[in-house]
Amino acid sequence: MASIADRDLVVRPILAEERKRFDETLEANHWLGARLVGETMRHVALVNGEWAALIGFGSAALCVRSREELLCWSDSQRHRRLRFITNNQRTLWRPWPQGRRIPHLSWRLSWLSRAASIPVVEPHADCGITPLGGTLALR
Repeated sequence: MASIADRDLVVRPILAEERKRFDETLEANHWLGARLVGETMRHVALVNGEWAALIGFGSAALCVRSREELLCWSDSQRHRRLRFITNNQRTLWRPWPQGRRIPHLSWRLSWLSRAASIPVVEPHADCGITPLGGTLALR
């Protein structure tokens, strides 16, 4: 089976002219369809120039108890910082021809899409959370 190297995997926001293809592909292949809610970002993962996956991010939910407990946010902190959080609303893996394999694509895609789209958040020493390369790292 052929595999890919990290240099062959690219995650990027879609181009304006790709929006129609992105939405049509989601509508045809994802059980929730193409409708993303709130402020959204649409990313595509390319393997050697081919669309391997589609990822749709949207505005964060207003209140998620486990998130607030993890981040130790008060109501006022949540109000100020919620704009820095996204929810993954859609992920669609494209089918690959027989015999082609992309090892750990889900993990690699998750890592690259987070690094490409999530801004660094303020450290919160009380909770042991610090920014690390655009993602959160727990100490």
